Amino acid sequence: MNELDFSMHSLAKEAKNRLCRERTEFELYLATCTALQDEIMYEKVCQMMTSKTPICNPIDRLIDKSKFRQGDEAMKQKMVLDMSKKYIKMKRKFYDESNHNRG
Repeated sequence: MNELDFSMHSLAKEAKNRLCRERTEFELYLATCTALQDEIMYEKVCQMMTSKTPICNPIDRLIDKSKFRQGDEAMKQKMVLDMSKKYIKMKRKFYDESNHNRG
């Protein structure tokens, strides 16, 4: 390997390492954003579950309406299904925590 090949190899390796670091940082950022969104959503679910008035439309209250309006039918169906899964999971968590606190 001559000097030019070696320096190109070194530069490529540095660029790859930098991209991997940036990718990892971005993935951490996305995970943090998702966790914060889930935490906010869980607070909304808790409020609904402790509300004195019955909630007939929990998915509608949780879904991002601006994104929902912009989506096509397939996207809307996916959003409702995903939100339903999250809602069920958070509702279970609420009941588990409520039962645990009653002890």
